[in-house]
Amino acid sequence: MAQTSSPQIEDRWWNLAISLSTAFTLGIVLISLYFGHSVLFTHLFYIPIVLVAYRHPDRGIYFASLLGLAYFASDMALNRPDLFSMSVGAGRIGMMIIVAWVVSFLTSTLHAGEERYRETIDASRDAIFVVDRGLIPVLFNAGFFEWCDKIGVKMPKSPWNTPIFEILPFIPPSLQAQYGWVFVSGTPYRTEERFEFGEREVHTEIHITPIEEDEEVRRVLTVVRDITLRKQAEEELRRSMDLYHTIFDTTGSATMIVEENGTIVLANRECETLFGYTAGELEGGMVLLDLVAKEDRLCIKQYNETRLAGDAAGVPRTFEARCVDAEGLSHHVLIHIGTIPQTRRTVVSVLDITARKQAERLIAIANAVRHMIVHETGKRDLMHKACRELAQLDPRIIAAIALCEEGRVVPVAISDLRYRAMHALQLSRPWVKEVVANRSPNFEAELVSQHDDGVEFIEYAFALPMIYGATVKGVLVIYLLPKALVGEQELHSLQTLANDLAFALNSMEIEGEKRMALIQIEKNMEQLAVLNDHIRNPLQAIVGTVDLEGDGLSDAIRPYVDEIDSLINELDVGWVESENIRAFLRKHYDIPGYAVDPGPE
Repeated sequence: MAQTSSPQIEDRWWNLAISLSTAFTLGIVLISLYFGHSVLFTHLFYIPIVLVAYRHPDRGIYFASLLGLAYFASDMALNRPDLFSMSVGAGRIGMMIIVAWVVSFLTSTLHAGEERYRETIDASRDAIFVVDRGLIPVLFNAGFFEWCDKIGVKMPKSPWNTPIFEILPFIPPSLQAQYGWVFVSGTPYRTEERFEFGEREVHTEIHITPIEEDEEVRRVLTVVRDITLRKQAEEELRRSMDLYHTIFDTTGSATMIVEENGTIVLANRECETLFGYTAGELEGGMVLLDLVAKEDRLCIKQYNETRLAGDAAGVPRTFEARCVDAEGLSHHVLIHIGTIPQTRRTVVSVLDITARKQAERLIAIANAVRHMIVHETGKRDLMHKACRELAQLDPRIIAAIALCEEGRVVPVAISDLRYRAMHALQLSRPWVKEVVANRSPNFEAELVSQHDDGVEFIEYAFALPMIYGATVKGVLVIYLLPKALVGEQELHSLQTLANDLAFALNSMEIEGEKRMALIQIEKNMEQLAVLNDHIRNPLQAIVGTVDLEGDGLSDAIRPYVDEIDSLINELDVGWVESENIRAFLRKHYDIPGYAVDPGPE
């Protein structure tokens, strides 16, 4: 119940006033009756009657009747009035009762209004109090006492005589000063304050309202709303929002929240990095399909319409597509779409898999180049095909190969002939020569190429040595146009591929030497077959001549002739046995038979 002061103190003072006024009035009236004056001082009875009727409206009429009977009895005992005087006395008693009834009625009506006012104040869950200009409280509602008990404030025995800032000692001086300002200016004041009371932290919303009487602020109404739970909830919500914002911004993928019509309402920092637009440009100003390559838009639109129609099971949640950034460059992406429950919005997560796709292409290119290494026999043809394959890695990459010949780095192949002059110039630069000398990769930044289509800027050029054993066979040069994507892992793979090409070059050189040796062997074998015939024919002529001459010369020469013939026969047998070897060489090494001029017969 709202209290304006201590009930015990109020009752004590009221009872004292009623008792004193009743005794004083009754004494004066009795004295006046004793001296025969029954009219003048009887009006003093209205003082205690009004006090009783105001303080105790339900007892006012009884008190007036009792006081009137005491007056009438005293007048009868002291003056023995006649009938007319008795009628006048009875009229005075009736007037007292009427005045008591009127005051009681008005007071009851006033108290009823006050009770409704106090019930309204007590019904409020906020702490309410009113202070005078001395900051002494004149009213507390029930919520004030409940709030003090809740936060652990001990009320003094006599709060009505205690300044409010002694009751609430944790109120800061700055807020105390505002009370003085409200009393002076008559301007309401509102603030939120955080108090530390013992181990408790209390958050409040305080409204200070001036109460004017006779155009002067005499009292101030203060409403204290405890918002500790609200602040704690707001802090938890803030932490939760910070957590979700942190997760949203650090997922590692471009994440967006999209309306039913495709409008982007929220985009994280990865979206800015991937697509090249600022968050302000994306949010509210673009739709999801604006970021998708034209050839994939229809498919994604159909997916979204099917999902919003309620057939989420009929469309994949994750699929591959191609997106286009602010520069117009295409990216291979993995898109994951999920619907936010109880809304028509969706969460779209876009993961850039361009590097993965490029790695897959690099593996395929490496396999194709290795296949060419096995089947290609021409050194320059192999280099040209390898450059064309490497250019498939990224349309913003130019691949070139130069071979080391007689101490010089000679260009032999390039994937885009427009950059031929620039490539030849770079091969004479120190940074390329260092690659050959140090047998280690090197790079150069910010190159410029001039060709028929204009001037083009090259961000980076990487030169990779083609190493076999301890020898640098050549240099594989990768030129990167703006926005080209080649990572460290791809460079390691390209270095391995360059070494594979060096191995292929070395194998081709060894194979060429082997072929020449085998061809020479074939020539020698054929010349040996012819030589056998050339030796045997003169030998037969010698034997015939010796036989014709006779005289023992034949017997001396024939053993030598037979020995020579035996050696030639052994050569013939070896030559015949080598026919299988010759057939194998012709079949697998593409070695033709060489006709050797037999000479004159």
